[in-house]
Amino acid sequence: MRSVMRRLDHFAAMISILLLIQFVVGMMMNLYVAIPAVIPGTQSLPYWEKLLIALNWSLSFSNPILEGHSGLGVLLIALSMIFLYRAHRSHSAKWIIIGWLGVVLFLFSSLNGLLFLLDGQKAVNSLYMAIGFVISLFIYGLGVFMQSSA
Repeated sequence: MRSVMRRLDHFAAMISILLLIQFVVGMMMNLYVAIPAVIPGTQSLPYWEKLLIALNWSLSFSNPILEGHSGLGVLLIALSMIFLYRAHRSHSAKWIIIGWLGVVLFLFSSLNGLLFLLDGQKAVNSLYMAIGFVISLFIYGLGVFMQSSA
């Protein structure tokens, strides 16, 4: 059981490092990438289809910095879900809570990233992405700290 906890500790540390990289790439995005007012192919579509097209566009037809930022976001969602699965396998309430918070916060940040692309780059969506980032980094970092001090 101790080795499972140690692996979750390392997994949380890896996610924290990827979050810091995501932050730097996001700042580069903010400074150096111009996003069109309307994402190609999103006019007159249902809401959820617009989100999927915006995600596809951000991953494959945009600036390489935006592609990296979006790709890392998708990777973080996948890793948070794997982390949650492993946390449930460990039967540790602390890691399960961290896992669920991580998944929810990454989905929240990602949704606001897509809304940022679709709704004319509103500052509130950027703020919500940043809030999701800060809380995620705090949660995973707290898990690493609590494990190392135990």
